[in-house]
Amino acid sequence: MLLRARKRVAAVVAMGIDRALEVASMFDDAAQALDVDMAGLLAELQPMSTPLDQYAALIAKIRAAQQAVRYAAPTEVWTGLLLVDTSPLKTSLGARADHMVEALLNQLLSKSVEAYQHICARCEAISNEVMAVAQDTPGVLGIKEKLGSGEAEVEQLKGMANAAKDRDMFRLAYRHAESLDQSFAQLAFDAQNWPRDMLLVFSTAWEKVEAEYTHFQGALKRKRETLRKELKEVAVLVEAYKDVVDASELVGELAKELEPYASLWQVVSEYALRSEDWLYGNMQGLNPEEVEELTGEWYKRMQRLAKSMQLAEHRRLAEESRVKLEGFKALLPIISAVCNPGMRGRHWDALSKV
Repeated sequence: MLLRARKRVAAVVAMGIDRALEVASMFDDAAQALDVDMAGLLAELQPMSTPLDQYAALIAKIRAAQQAVRYAAPTEVWTGLLLVDTSPLKTSLGARADHMVEALLNQLLSKSVEAYQHICARCEAISNEVMAVAQDTPGVLGIKEKLGSGEAEVEQLKGMANAAKDRDMFRLAYRHAESLDQSFAQLAFDAQNWPRDMLLVFSTAWEKVEAEYTHFQGALKRKRETLRKELKEVAVLVEAYKDVVDASELVGELAKELEPYASLWQVVSEYALRSEDWLYGNMQGLNPEEVEELTGEWYKRMQRLAKSMQLAEHRRLAEESRVKLEGFKALLPIISAVCNPGMRGRHWDALSKV
């Protein structure tokens, strides 16, 4: 009888264990669906270009597993020997699902914060660059170049702001608590407004840069006229010394000694003004043959003066001018091509985009 009782008890226990394992197996599919390496998954989703549809599919899968856990088995299951309470397992798996969804939504939040901070920083930097006051004609041209690249970049930033807004609406649909954070809301507001504000910035900057260009062109013209007067005065002095050669051998020698200095000053001064006009002024009416002839003549004079001037500092100045002229001569083919009468409006449009 005792042996029979032991066998019966063993059978009941075995049946209870089998039933308990059977209850646990009811949660296998959901548990496997939630058994995900979240660190690896988040790393895979990290690129800004990851579509929201991919997040939506993952969250739907997680929520489906969470729902399956809820209805996989009753909260209490009688195994024939034991009363199994499944609520701790349900709670644990449900919390796991909530944590996974929260991690995905938090990643979307981080992407939006990163995008908004970048938009604000770049718009502020571009605004400061294009509204800077130019100091000369090259400075004006530099700001014009920044205006062109800045307008193109702001268009890209608009797309970034729209993508961040879509992420925010996605999170809001899932009642993500961080969507209501005040500091984040202010950051998002600033970033969404910056690209619109840049329209006024660019408009103002273009007006400013055109006014500055006109101002520097006028100043350059006045400098050129002043230089011409001074050159004429120097030429008169040199000729005056030459005219009195017969009157005195000493004066003749003085005029001869003065001529290299006058020549050096003339070339250095005239090149400084004319090169700026050639490079940054109006190309219409510019004669490339005249430019080539003048620079060739100046180059030969500086080459000669760099060897013949008495003082070292004068020879150094002549040599520095010769090097500058040599560099400028490399640009002559470009000047000749730009001044070609065959240039049309479409050619200038193409050049402006280079």
